[in-house]
Amino acid sequence: MTRHQVIRAWKDPEYRKRLSHAERELLPAHPAGAIALSDDDLLVVAGGLRAVDSDAQFCTTPCTMPAVCHPCWIAAVVYGEDFFSGPRVNLVRRWLINDYEKTAIGRHVVGAYRKYGERVANLVKGNELLKRQFKKLFDLALVKAEARYGAVSAAA
Repeated sequence: MTRHQVIRAWKDPEYRKRLSHAERELLPAHPAGAIALSDDDLLVVAGGLRAVDSDAQFCTTPCTMPAVCHPCWIAAVVYGEDFFSGPRVNLVRRWLINDYEKTAIGRHVVGAYRKYGERVANLVKGNELLKRQFKKLFDLALVKAEARYGAVSAAA
């Protein structure tokens, strides 16, 4: 195989699939090495940038890599807080991830939130009626979170 074909095989999974078994056997190991992480390993990967409370599975340090965790965009808009460090935002996030997501409906709601939350937050930002309605929903989650994990400090 030419150098170009080897590099293409490393980078292009479709091209690699089209190679014969003999051609795949001739491929040298990728210089980055094999990547074999279990699902359990991937659950705790954070690039060494964030501390995570192992019992609660929520962020305990200011975020330095937004793509690593799950921002609460809508909660940040309705509470007027930072979407990674706001106290109410973090408490709602903690309850959503640790408790609500473990229910059948919660998995779907949290999944939709992760997929569409940022877009919805941008709509809510510019619409006071939507902001009030979403605040009612997040206040319900906040009540449950405070009952489970303790109230947000009065300074929040």
